[in-house]
Amino acid sequence: MVEFHHHLPGSKTGFVHNDYNIICFKTEPLPNQINPWYFQCSFDRRSKDSDSEERIRAIAAIFYLGNPNWHSGDGGETGLYSSEHQLLKAFAPKNNRLLAFEVSPYSFHGFLSNVRLERNSVIMWYHCHPDHQLSRYPGFAPVDF
Repeated sequence: MVEFHHHLPGSKTGFVHNDYNIICFKTEPLPNQINPWYFQCSFDRRSKDSDSEERIRAIAAIFYLGNPNWHSGDGGETGLYSSEHQLLKAFAPKNNRLLAFEVSPYSFHGFLSNVRLERNSVIMWYHCHPDHQLSRYPGFAPVDF
């Protein structure tokens, strides 16, 4: 699953969150075998129908592009946080950089306000069967949107 994110200069800091959630994908791709999320995917498990399959996010990857003039102090970083929402590290949105991390009940992250320039990125999530992730983190329920 892929999304394009665009943040205008002056965009506010986003909320700290994790992506440990279950998504229902329809199993009827288009004739070209692409399964566009905007009508083939639901973030609400209650809306699952008979031709949907549940999957859970396992890896998140952020590819920064279209940010050729980024310099320290411009903002727009991606912050990785502890479970207590304390900032551990901020990753600069340097052009052609890839940030990837495991999605788990402990992988909190968020967008940090950008000051001077727009910030562009492509966000990718890799999914697996829920049983796999849920067995790795017993006692942690996925986040509901």
